[in-house]
Order: sequence, then C-alpha cells, then structure tokens
Amino acid sequence: MPHKILVADDDLAYSELLSGHLKDNGFTVVTAASGVETVKRIRSDQPDLIILDLKMPLGGAVSILTTIKQDREMRSIPVIACTGTWPEKEKIIREMGADHFFKKPFDFNELLSVINKILKG
Repeated sequence: MPHKILVADDDLAYSELLSGHLKDNGFTVVTAASGVETVKRIRSDQPDLIILDLKMPLGGAVSILTTIKQDREMRSIPVIACTGTWPEKEKIIREMGADHFFKKPFDFNELLSVINKILKG
C-alpha cells in the first residue's frame, strides 16, 4: 500500500503541481488549503507525512504545527515545513517539531529524497 502524504498549501497551482509529482512517484496524496482544513484532513485521512506551507489562512503554520505535535494521535506524523516568505523561521519551526524545512522553490528530487528517508525511518 502506498504511503499517504497530505499537501497543505493555500496556493492551489503549487499544491496541484506538487501532488502530481508525488502521485507520479507512487504516493497517495490528499490536500488541504487552510489551517482548519489541514487539521480535519489529518484526522480523517491519517497521512503518513505532512508537507506544510507556513503561510496559510485560517490557522497559521505555527498554530497547526503546535496542534499536531501536542495531539497524541497526530504527534508521530512527520512534518516537512516549507515557505517562500519566511526562511528566517526555520530554527523556530524545527524547534516546534518539524522534521525538515524547505525554502520555496525547492528541488523536487531533494524533497523526494527527504520524504523517502523520513518514511523509511
């Protein structure tokens, strides 16, 4: 059974592009476009990994990441944080529990390598 990845990003074009690349590489993908929707999708779809944009409406990434890492059912899900506007937040986001951080735009092959490394444990 393929690993399921949640792509949480309010940029629909970017989310579709990233989802397509992930699907082409054998992953099942679900998406969310806001903070509230992200938490709902985590609970309903139980992804194996989350790719979380740091700047989203209706619950920013800091709030979402805090919710994920404080919830006993969600805290074990790895989170890859990414942003095009807040690279200075990397240290804070990692301290909050993100497993990896990418500044947009990033190389998809590098992301794929990190995803595979995280999912293999």
